[in-house]
Amino acid sequence: MRRLSQALRKKGHQSQFLVGRSKFPDEVDIHLIWDEVREFRSLPNSLKSRIGNQIEKYVGIHPWANRPNLNIINTELYKWADIIELRNLFGGYFNLWSLPSFTAGKPVVWRLPDLWAVRKGGSTPKD
Repeated sequence: MRRLSQALRKKGHQSQFLVGRSKFPDEVDIHLIWDEVREFRSLPNSLKSRIGNQIEKYVGIHPWANRPNLNIINTELYKWADIIELRNLFGGYFNLWSLPSFTAGKPVVWRLPDLWAVRKGGSTPKD
């Protein structure tokens, strides 16, 4: 991601990262999802997220998991972007049920190997 971002900048484009976790969270171009969707958090959403995250362990992807992230499309960062590149959506910070609305408003490239695209049920890939 960094190499792509650097190449884009050399060509005069801008690039930002929206991530679940980062080794460099203080860098200007890195935005943590939970910070970006902070205003959409609420007690009902938090409770639904906790329930959804627990259910997801047993039955697979659940629409209640990580509920505030359904509002990524309402953030300034999403509105700013011309193109979205997705990578590694697994890890407990992205709600796959947001993909239809997420991809309806912007061109999206989903780079594989992102194991969520081939994940079966609630199973976790084994090494």
